[in-house]
Amino acid sequence: MKKITLLLIALCLIINIFAYSLYEYNYGNYVNSNDARSRSMGGSGVASGVSLFDSNINPANLSFLKNDVNAGFSYSLMKNDEDRSLPMFNFFDSYIDNSTYSNMSNNFPEMGFGISYKSDLGSNDKMSVSAAAMFRPYINFDSNYEEQVRNDHSSDNNMYPHIIAKNYKESSGAINAYSLLLAYSLNLNDINKLSLGLDVSMLNGSLNQETRIIWDDYAYTVPNVGVFSDYHYKASSDYDGMMFKLGTNCVVNERTNLGFTYQMKSELDTESKVNSVQVNNPADYIIPSAMKIGVSFKPRNPYKTVFQFDIEKINYSEVNKFFDDSFAIYLGVEHYVGNAVPLRLGFRHESSMLDKTVTIPTISAGTQFNLTEKISLALSGEFSTRTYDTLDLFPDSFYNVANLWNSITPTDRGWENPDRVEERFFKLQTSLNYNW
Repeated sequence: MKKITLLLIALCLIINIFAYSLYEYNYGNYVNSNDARSRSMGGSGVASGVSLFDSNINPANLSFLKNDVNAGFSYSLMKNDEDRSLPMFNFFDSYIDNSTYSNMSNNFPEMGFGISYKSDLGSNDKMSVSAAAMFRPYINFDSNYEEQVRNDHSSDNNMYPHIIAKNYKESSGAINAYSLLLAYSLNLNDINKLSLGLDVSMLNGSLNQETRIIWDDYAYTVPNVGVFSDYHYKASSDYDGMMFKLGTNCVVNERTNLGFTYQMKSELDTESKVNSVQVNNPADYIIPSAMKIGVSFKPRNPYKTVFQFDIEKINYSEVNKFFDDSFAIYLGVEHYVGNAVPLRLGFRHESSMLDKTVTIPTISAGTQFNLTEKISLALSGEFSTRTYDTLDLFPDSFYNVANLWNSITPTDRGWENPDRVEERFFKLQTSLNYNW
């Protein structure tokens, strides 16, 4: 039987992780929208603007808010369940199946808030200007990974092999966006309307990463094992820069809106330390340019119904030539039950920058309630899944110490036998809107 099969039996891993996913450990997780309506409709909304947080997607949407003054607060909770498995082989070196060796679960909160004001220009109400100030998380780096490594000696009181080492992979920090949004609209006639928008965001944040391998006390009780050497890596970075996004939203006719946004490439100034030593001339943190186009359509229907469709391209090749550009589609429908309560459904499909064959399909649903005449609460829920292959987070050869093992020799596995990771994401989003 292959050595990897014996290692699977010998290693018992107990893992906790608090983040979106370790897949984006070095690059962070992008927070694309803070709006519960957009989230429930698959993340679409380039050509639709009915709430303050729709301007996250397209700043031109500010012009479509019905009230002169709007305020909003959003809160979300992400839960990520992850299974890691190892390939199993028989004595003839034939692949059998992947056997799960760890189960993970995490919770991560996010929140944002903002306020906007709209004013008509002139007495004919054909032109208006809107402005908004907003705070929101843009990129998140938080994660916390713990792993227990056990050998193949006799079991302990819990009927498992003894712990010989504990591994940790931790990350904390975020890049937040402090945004000023401006929008100008022109009513061409009684039906057609054109809106232009600009989002200027100051990005500021930090990242702290730490990787540790600590030998357990039990390892020191094993005779003739020699001297152990722990591993400790610590890095920190501070980020500062600006980001610009342009957007337009056009009312083509009574039933159709078209929208387009372009986010410019941004390079954030970076100051980094590794093991408390300043790194000279570190590489800038690059946020790639992105383009998004969408359509909103209202069919003839006794009750109000809206269909939304967006498509997006993110140029991750600007970050690294080995990255794949990412493509995503967003589909959403909103149907009002009677004249009060909307039912919202959505679907989203995204590809990864690290491997375009790794995709994340997402289904979503939500609704909205009017708490008072001026206060509304929107709710949404999302479910996503992803499967990918990866190498060990902690190579097995590090634990190849004489007399710690009875019958096996820990060796590294390459891409011929990678780990299989299956992830499930659950996200609840709420948006509270106040209109004057």
